[in-house]
Amino acid sequence: MNDGVPLAAPVARETIGGWYGRNTPARGEWAVAGLPVNPAEWRGSAFVAIPARDRIVPPASALPLAAAIPGAKVHIAQAGHIGMVAGQGAEAALWRPLLDWLGSAGV
Repeated sequence: MNDGVPLAAPVARETIGGWYGRNTPARGEWAVAGLPVNPAEWRGSAFVAIPARDRIVPPASALPLAAAIPGAKVHIAQAGHIGMVAGQGAEAALWRPLLDWLGSAGV
């Protein structure tokens, strides 16, 4: 996380301008390689980790994505946006539950 690798400009434009500025995912306007991204069409396994104390992507804004994916396993991690992945409690908050789900889902 602190390796200093810059965020690629197209990714920055898409995430900041598209996702946050124009809310393209919620409006059904997000596309990758010209193809629309529609979570309702996903037919694979899905584990959606939502940090309970996220100030970057509040849970209320992440839950609709989880609801749109058929059969998604929703995991509310007791952590923040970064702490869920790399914090001192990340193993208990995210990595162990994900490992358990991977084992039970046969993924």
